[in-house]
Amino acid sequence: MKYRPRKFNDSFRRKVVNEYLTTDITQKEISSKYDIKGSNNLSRWCQKFENEHQSESTSKSVTLEVMKSKKSPKDVKKLTERIKELEGALEEAELRAIAYKKLVENAEKELGISLPKKSSTKRSKK
Repeated sequence: MKYRPRKFNDSFRRKVVNEYLTTDITQKEISSKYDIKGSNNLSRWCQKFENEHQSESTSKSVTLEVMKSKKSPKDVKKLTERIKELEGALEEAELRAIAYKKLVENAEKELGISLPKKSSTKRSKK
């Protein structure tokens, strides 16, 4: 009898990925539990469903990545707090850059001179 690969629907795949990400069970154990053949299936499913969630908050996708690496909830909480801290620092830096840009523009208008700008500075993409 010829082997035919089983077809799994997306709701089943999401269920398996969710169980894998939220428990301490290894990929091998999950694959065995649900009779999933192929060593890369679960990894591909994790990537697929993680990519669907990339439009959601950064901390959620990082949390998924941390959960995949089997970090403790304490580590996840620390990393989530660190992400919020870094997002706040980034926002502050962006506001500071806008303020400096306005300051230079106003100085150029009032003084009637052109202030040199570094040509090697990369502009942020927005």
